[in-house]
Amino acid sequence: MPRALLLAICLLTCGAITSLRAQVALGFRAGVTWSNMVFPDVDDTPPGDINLETDPRPSPAFAVLLDVPFTQRVSLVPEVAFVQRGYTYKSALLSVFQSERLMLDYLDIALLAKLHFAEEPARPYLLLGPTIGRMIGARAIPLDNAMSGSSGVVLDPDLIKMQRVNIGLCGGGGFTFTAGTTWLFLEGRYQYGLSNIWNGVVLADVNGQVIGELNSFDRSWQINVGWVIPLQGRPVPEK
Repeated sequence: MPRALLLAICLLTCGAITSLRAQVALGFRAGVTWSNMVFPDVDDTPPGDINLETDPRPSPAFAVLLDVPFTQRVSLVPEVAFVQRGYTYKSALLSVFQSERLMLDYLDIALLAKLHFAEEPARPYLLLGPTIGRMIGARAIPLDNAMSGSSGVVLDPDLIKMQRVNIGLCGGGGFTFTAGTTWLFLEGRYQYGLSNIWNGVVLADVNGQVIGELNSFDRSWQINVGWVIPLQGRPVPEK
């Protein structure tokens, strides 16, 4: 069983235990991620680093979460999410990378601190915390040849030595709205990846000549809407 799945089970179990002591809420969210990557120079050794010019690509994101309050203002939000990362590349620098969309599927775990700034019915809040994800699928979809519109080419991250685990920091904010005994929320997030996803993959031209290494880090924006359902528990403690 993948470690990320084991961690997800542990987080949900801890949340269930905590629900005996506080007004824990179960939530669901769905949204759109605009994912991209940066390609910094990570070292000065040959053959050197390749800096690709890429564009963001939209993709879906879904999550199950718990909201575990400590006070009326502060709560802890563990999440298990499916999210796609990657980018769109439109350049003739490399024949193998000419005008394609890179799609990387991840199972993400997040542990976020949530801070509210006002009372109901509409409450603004901030989110901040670490995330860890495991790549569970990868595809490269050509955009300008006979395969355009197809499901693309399935990539083996282990074969090309990509980094499967992606550690990052997540920050964002939004608004929670009271809807009867439940809550709705609208939020925006920014994901700052700390793991080198391409992990120094060596690239060669059509003649087999090595031209450099790929090193990249995730940079993503996300907009979500969600629904939160309070579970049985005691009232949230006063500040």
